[in-house]
Amino acid sequence: MMNAKAKTIDYFSHPYKYLDKNLKISITNNEFQNTIIKYNFFSDRIEKYNDSLNVVLMAEFNDWDHARFAKMRLTYSWLRLGYHLWLSENDTKKMAKKYGYTQPYLFKEFLIKSGNSHDVYLDNFFSDLRSNLLKTEGVKEGDLKSGSVDDLLNIALVKSPDRIKDWQKLAYEREHGVQPGKDIKVGVSCGKKNCCQDSKTATQ
Repeated sequence: MMNAKAKTIDYFSHPYKYLDKNLKISITNNEFQNTIIKYNFFSDRIEKYNDSLNVVLMAEFNDWDHARFAKMRLTYSWLRLGYHLWLSENDTKKMAKKYGYTQPYLFKEFLIKSGNSHDVYLDNFFSDLRSNLLKTEGVKEGDLKSGSVDDLLNIALVKSPDRIKDWQKLAYEREHGVQPGKDIKVGVSCGKKNCCQDSKTATQ
């Protein structure tokens, strides 16, 4: 059963023992290695910051649910929020700065929790986003009938042109072992079954 408390913690103000104020890892090698053993991590699969963060958060909370929610929120990126908002990373940061936010996850929470109590700027922004979504293939008025920002952002993520394009580039690289060259039209299917450039798959 999931630890319900894990969803309620403010992971950005938590007094971490093994992360500094910039969320950089600060743990001794001995403690790190002991945590790997204690929780049966595969040491040969720990290669990047995110891999190490999994270990550190378990050392911090000794609870899988707490570690999972903490990682999800701490590593939530401007790129992903930009997919939700149909903005570039840079423009997403600028919007967040306008409202005093420096963490993408917290800014997304602000947008969702404020609901219909936005200022004129955000009212117009979400109205435009909604209009653009309705011009997108596969999106109908009924899909947006709830009127909630959360639902709007979730549909926008699925239909985000930038997310789909980035997914297709990554899919090509995974399939062929190299990044698509200038002569490759990303998003255009080669016609083969389960083609890596199948746009329908990218929208799932």
